[in-house]
Amino acid sequence: MFLVRSKTMGLLSRILVFLLVITMFSVTGPLSPEVSDAADEIDEISVGSADTLLDAVKNMKDGDELTVTLDSDIELDDPASPLEEDVTAGLVIDGNKTVTVLFNGHSISSAVLDKVIDVEKGSKFVFGDEGDIVNSSEEGKAFTSTGTVTRVAGLCLRFYGDTAAKDRVEKRPEGKIVCSKKRYTVTLAPTTGGVIKDSSGELAAEGGSTEKVYYAEGEKAVFKAVPKESHYISSIKVNGVARTVNYKSGQKITVSDIQENTKIKVSFAIRKYKITAKKETRPGGNGGTITGTCSVEYGANKTFKMVPKFGYDIKKVYVDGNSVGRKTKYTFRNVKKKHTIKVIFKKVDALKVMIDAGHVGYYNRYVGKFDGGYYYESLMTWQLHKYLKKYLEEYNNVIVATTRTSLWRDMDVYDRGYKAKGCDLFLSLHSNSSPSSSTDYPLVIRQLSADKSEKELASKFSRNIGNTMGCRQEPSVWTRYYRSGGRKFEYYGVLRGARAAGVNGYILEHSFHTNRKMALWLYKKSNLRKMARREAAIIANHYGLHKKDGTATPTTIATPENKAPYRAKITADTVRVRKKAGSSYKQIGTLKKGGIYTIFRLSSSGKWGKLSCDSSGWIYLKGNTKKVKADTDVTNYKVRKNVSESLNIRKGPGTNYSILGKIKSNSTIYVIKSETKNGKWGKLKDRSGWVSLDCVKRVY
Repeated sequence: MFLVRSKTMGLLSRILVFLLVITMFSVTGPLSPEVSDAADEIDEISVGSADTLLDAVKNMKDGDELTVTLDSDIELDDPASPLEEDVTAGLVIDGNKTVTVLFNGHSISSAVLDKVIDVEKGSKFVFGDEGDIVNSSEEGKAFTSTGTVTRVAGLCLRFYGDTAAKDRVEKRPEGKIVCSKKRYTVTLAPTTGGVIKDSSGELAAEGGSTEKVYYAEGEKAVFKAVPKESHYISSIKVNGVARTVNYKSGQKITVSDIQENTKIKVSFAIRKYKITAKKETRPGGNGGTITGTCSVEYGANKTFKMVPKFGYDIKKVYVDGNSVGRKTKYTFRNVKKKHTIKVIFKKVDALKVMIDAGHVGYYNRYVGKFDGGYYYESLMTWQLHKYLKKYLEEYNNVIVATTRTSLWRDMDVYDRGYKAKGCDLFLSLHSNSSPSSSTDYPLVIRQLSADKSEKELASKFSRNIGNTMGCRQEPSVWTRYYRSGGRKFEYYGVLRGARAAGVNGYILEHSFHTNRKMALWLYKKSNLRKMARREAAIIANHYGLHKKDGTATPTTIATPENKAPYRAKITADTVRVRKKAGSSYKQIGTLKKGGIYTIFRLSSSGKWGKLSCDSSGWIYLKGNTKKVKADTDVTNYKVRKNVSESLNIRKGPGTNYSILGKIKSNSTIYVIKSETKNGKWGKLKDRSGWVSLDCVKRVY
């Protein structure tokens, strides 16, 4: 069986077709007299459907001849006449049969079969006139034969290949029946961003897909590459060979004579538009940065940022020549054309201060705990430098910056100092450390090149730290250097960097965190806010700044504490000595009328005075004391050592004097018979030496 019908076209359909064929033959003329049955009498038939054609040929007997005239195009795999899955050929001519087809300008076609027409050995097929035999399946044949193939006289057939009858047949543009040995694949491969259309304008391949179309050998193929609005044609390649792109918005692609499988690849690229960025600084120089000139894809957004350098501000921003005001950023949205953006920076006439928080992360911890937490120098300076920036910015005409943006961002010490380039003042904030737990003096380290005014500022910072924190030891101002090639250089990297940048710089050591009392003071944020306010006021007073809210700027940073030390005489019969400044605190001793003592420090109210020596206690001053001359000898009093290490006895009142001996016991009592004016050193009564009063405790 050469053609298997589906169940829907069963026996009844075949009987009806058979009767129809007999009727048609009876109309067209008498049957051959030597043919005894209906099938033998059929010699001509007009057909308009696949069923009629296939059944007519099937019902032929060996030796029959049949002429078929096509009334319409015949689709062998028409959905209305489905073929069984096993069928590989459509119109099969077998046995000793002869079939002549008058195409009448029509076609016989299939899109799924391996063969459209197959002429087997011993049979004969005659091309009666011009028409089409088409197989559009990828590997299918239109016409194959092992039998005899002929044509009517005068009909032009063009054969390609060695054995035309074994290969496919297609209609050429001139309308002739063409037997062609080869059929070639044209692969269309457009990238995303466009399509390829055929010569009639119909879509042939979507962007991002691969489609195949088929052409007979020697045919001409014409396509057109069409990009989307957002894209353009970037390249066209035919079998890997680039073609010139003359029209990026749409171009024809012609392959004139197809002699092989052909691949047409069209690459589309998204359109990009240049946004030109410019900057200008008035009156001159480099006042900042702007996001650089770039290309932006069609329909995309692009944000430009304008960042003024320290000491500069944005005067105006222009977009495509039009002012958009003073902006730090501007976004171009849905870009579909070229643009320009320009920023104008201006120099700001203001005091410029760079603040450096001394250390990164968790650094330099005090050994003890406070309220369940630890003191770290790095955490303290980070908090203090934020407070100082905040309080400085309460003044007019000042710009404040910081060396680091994060507690965890480390920088080389030289780079931190050099970052102040363009500033007027550089401050690096710290707390100090010492082997002695009693050391508490404030220290400011200035640059070697400091002038008189800059030295005065260093002294102000140092005195303020001591007065604000209640340090017992005198404030100090240092310089430190090393020599190289006969020249002096700043020892500390931050000051070396600041000096290289041409900026006046200081290191502010806020006492010693190895002293428990000082570490506790620095641990409290309220104290850091107090320190920051006072340091901001020192800077404002030194440089002549004024508050933005109109309130007065202190002309000095004087506090009650900085009026001490002085000598005082007890005028009341007896005066209680309290552990701290306040009548609610524990009494630890009494002083008698007429005694002369050094008031080492005053309370914030100025009403209480602290006696010299560590942990010596406080007395209420008003009505109980009066000042006397600074060189008045103090009343003898008893002390004992109050530090863990040995206490040196020196020849004179200072660490630069030679050591005469040591006090090792904390229980031995000594008598102090005189003091230095500042109450820092005391002379022993029964020995000729001096001891530091910071290291002894008064015994009542």
